Amino acid sequence: EANITTAAGDVGIFQSTGANTVQCISYTKADGTSVVSAGIGTIPVLSVRASADQTGIATSTITKVTMATEVIDSNSDYTGGVWTPTEAGKYLVKGNVQVEGLSDDDNVRIYIYQNSTAMARTFIVCGTQGSITPEVVAILDMDGTSDTADIRAWHDHGSDANFGYQGVSCPHMQAFKIAE
Repeated sequence: EANITTAAGDVGIFQSTGANTVQCISYTKADGTSVVSAGIGTIPVLSVRASADQTGIATSTITKVTMATEVIDSNSDYTGGVWTPTEAGKYLVKGNVQVEGLSDDDNVRIYIYQNSTAMARTFIVCGTQGSITPEVVAILDMDGTSDTADIRAWHDHGSDANFGYQGVSCPHMQAFKIAE
């Protein structure tokens, strides 16, 4: 059920669904704009990714992942590697990182941080030498003014490792609003 504000020249098609009830099948505004739902409105969307390898990642140190390429930032909320959404609500946040230069049985953790606090973590053990790409997902309640989110990672290789740049797929961080 919704109310539609009408104007001269709008065209609507309605059908009767019973006594004193009608259903709108189609509605076109005279100026060509859409009828907007009273739901969450325009949904803020973020998609950022790395543009190069991030090298020299110290062992046993939680390190922020550098993502310099904005693919989509609908509200211009991503600055300096930190996302600060300007609309309050609940957001689905996802990220991944390829950690390179690992050995058998090295451990890797990837985190979603909100305001410098780890809110979600994925832990994975490398089965063979080389690299591994863990992914992490969380739902964060963001205040729309000062809450921030970023992706961080950790490894226990024993010496420096790299966060590998794999083009459009990795590393990346994505987020979008799912509820008020």
